[in-house]
Amino acid sequence: MLVSMGKITRDEELSIISQLNTEFEDIMNSKYPDIYIHVYTGVYFMESLNEDLRQAFDKAKMSKTKMKGRFDISYNVYDPADYADKENIMEASNLFRKAAGDNRIAIFLQPKIAANTEEVVGAEALARIVAEDGSIIPPARFIPALEQIGIIGALDSIMTEKVFELQKKWKDQGRRLFVVSVNVSRQEYVKTDFADKMIELSKRYKVPPEYVEFEILENMFVMNNALITQTTDILRDYGFRVSVDDFGSGYSSLNQIANMPADTVKMDISFARNSLNTKKGRIVVKSLINLLNNINYDVVFEGIETEEQKELVASYGCNIIQGYYYSMPMSVEEFEAKYF
Repeated sequence: MLVSMGKITRDEELSIISQLNTEFEDIMNSKYPDIYIHVYTGVYFMESLNEDLRQAFDKAKMSKTKMKGRFDISYNVYDPADYADKENIMEASNLFRKAAGDNRIAIFLQPKIAANTEEVVGAEALARIVAEDGSIIPPARFIPALEQIGIIGALDSIMTEKVFELQKKWKDQGRRLFVVSVNVSRQEYVKTDFADKMIELSKRYKVPPEYVEFEILENMFVMNNALITQTTDILRDYGFRVSVDDFGSGYSSLNQIANMPADTVKMDISFARNSLNTKKGRIVVKSLINLLNNINYDVVFEGIETEEQKELVASYGCNIIQGYYYSMPMSVEEFEAKYF
């Protein structure tokens, strides 16, 4: 129930709601004595008639949901403190949907640099929302919410096509192409037509598949899902590259390492933040890099922030570096100006 405060007070309004609910319960329980009927109402007090009605209804509905299973109360008033997370999710969802409709989803690029030559050899495409005022909204504001409500696949679809568009632009301009990777969620990757869609995009934009890489989380490979393996095989057979993202974040085993159908392994950022700081951790990192090189994975070390870290992992045999040491993610225009 939406309530706009007028001539009666808040308490009077709540008293009326409680009375109406009780009267209706009495009538229905008298009519159907074998069934216990309890009526409860979610209440949101509108501060202004200019409020968005859809959001107001959602708030009233959320306050009603909170009473589920309670038979001792007949109404619940919306309290923002109780629904901070849901409020944020609603806000992020609306933000994304509007930005997608207005074509305000933008690619930012973080370069991957060859440590021995200091040249850019690839980049990771990262999603940003351009606000209506031109400011940039970071992924932490919307990606967790999209994952929670199950529409992260919509962002994946936008980002994958934008990567093909970008590669086509560079190709038409006669620029040197290199691999651009894009993150793909499990929700999107396991769709039976995902590989077919990517092949169609490659043909439509006339982009050689070897310049597009799909980054999927390590735990997707560990699940040993037949559909994930099938999709990966189709993509790689066509010429696309597949990367294991967040490798070493807690799921790996030596047996699984040998059987991951991928081209690239990205060392999880925790290795840079934690393992490189201890003697035993450095031994583990060096051994892992050596192992991955020996079984023919390209190894990318993510999260490098200092000269010491860069020199260390390069000495261990990892030549491709990604992290703030070289660059934060930047707009396509900034990337082109700096690296072309």
